[in-house]
Amino acid sequence: MKVLDIGCGVNKVEGSIGVDAVKMPGVDVVHDLSLIPWPFEDDEFSTVIANHFLEHCADVVSILGEIHRITAKDVGKIRIRCPHYSSWNYFGDLTHKTPFSYRSFNHFTYSDDPTGYNYYSPIKFRIESRKLLFAAPDAKLNPWKWLGIEYLANRFPSLYERLFAYIFPCTEVQFLLTPIENRSDYNFSTKASVKPAFLE
Repeated sequence: MKVLDIGCGVNKVEGSIGVDAVKMPGVDVVHDLSLIPWPFEDDEFSTVIANHFLEHCADVVSILGEIHRITAKDVGKIRIRCPHYSSWNYFGDLTHKTPFSYRSFNHFTYSDDPTGYNYYSPIKFRIESRKLLFAAPDAKLNPWKWLGIEYLANRFPSLYERLFAYIFPCTEVQFLLTPIENRSDYNFSTKASVKPAFLE
């Protein structure tokens, strides 16, 4: 099946179909990705790549709906890279609209959201992996990795993001997701009624 690189710019992944709002080298399909639906069929792609794209979107939930629609259910893969909310790179670009954290996709799963706030959208994903990176993937110099900070942040992500994210800022966060079919037996109203412990 096919690979789609959304918001590819001039850095399209080799072998993929590139889509962006501006015609430039590497862009195969010119489309404003804020306009939905996108010009692709349901389950058309085996892999969808979003390298530093989602942070530019104001309505991420709608964008995720389109990504879910065009990716093969239960077998397709969605590869996402975006700046972490503590990164200087996030605040340094005025076109960035949405910050991301290690937990950003918990609300779009059936099992990873202990608060029960996973009723924002019927679309659901399986989180295959996620990782906090303290330097670009191809960086030759990563002292945070040598010092064990990157390891500890990924070992204890909630503790890191609550207490240490602005002391040791993270560069980016990566996700590997699989879109899954909606479960008709899932009772969102029951999950939504769960009251957080601090409100008891």
